[in-house]
Amino acid sequence: MKTIIHLLHIASRHHQNGDLSQAETVYRQILETQPENADVFHLLGLISFQRNCFTDAVSFISRAVAIDPLELAYLFSLGSIYSAVEKSDDAIKCYEKILEICPDSVEAYFCMGSILEQQEEIDEAIAHYQRASQISLGCWMHIFRKAAFFVLRVS
Repeated sequence: MKTIIHLLHIASRHHQNGDLSQAETVYRQILETQPENADVFHLLGLISFQRNCFTDAVSFISRAVAIDPLELAYLFSLGSIYSAVEKSDDAIKCYEKILEICPDSVEAYFCMGSILEQQEEIDEAIAHYQRASQISLGCWMHIFRKAAFFVLRVS
């Protein structure tokens, strides 16, 4: 019998090659042995997202979060999916949870800023972008581009 690590490697290779059906089959095979494998639920959610099956994507990734609520990758994926389907309030809750776990997450502040920008809550968006920039000088160029966009948009 193949080990879980071997099966994950096979499934991952299928996933990376775009053979989503075969990857899903192997991921589900893993769940038969490890029904609480959060990584597999997360990966099934990503496959669902790639297939534009957003309800399934949310369901799978929410299951991964329930199993391992401190895994930031799951919360980021869930927030991204909610954002993609314009469920901004749910996306923001994901990013707020990330900030509870990791208060210096530049990415979470930036994602929240982007959502707030889309909602035309400009002052709040700017505050989130500023917080991100305070945390990491490395994101200055990206923030500068966003600020320039705001200036052009507001003027």
